[in-house]
Amino acid sequence: MKCPAKIHAYGRDYQIELASTNPELEPRYAGRINHRALLITLNQNYPDASIRETALHELLHIIEVNSGLNLKESQIEAFSNGLFAALSDNPELVQWMFERKERK
Repeated sequence: MKCPAKIHAYGRDYQIELASTNPELEPRYAGRINHRALLITLNQNYPDASIRETALHELLHIIEVNSGLNLKESQIEAFSNGLFAALSDNPELVQWMFERKERK
C-alpha cells in the first residue's frame, strides 16, 4: 500500500511528503513535522517499516501538541515504538478496531 498524501487530525489536513533531501529534514532524521505548514516530511531513504513507524511518531506529535501534553521527544519515541510494535504484531486487532460496519 502506498503512503497516503495526508493525515487528517484535529480538523486539519497535514500533507505527507516523502523526500530524501529537504530543508525541513536533516539526513539523520527519519521524519519531521512542521506544525505551521501542516507538513510531515518522511525520509524515503529509511526502510519501509521505519517510514511507517515514523509516520505514527509524527501523528503522536500532532496529538501531543493539540492536547497540550508537552511530552519529551524520548517519551514520544518510546510510545511510537511500542505502539507500532503492538499494532504490527496484532493485525487482527487493528482490523477489528477499525472495521467499518454499515448501520441498519
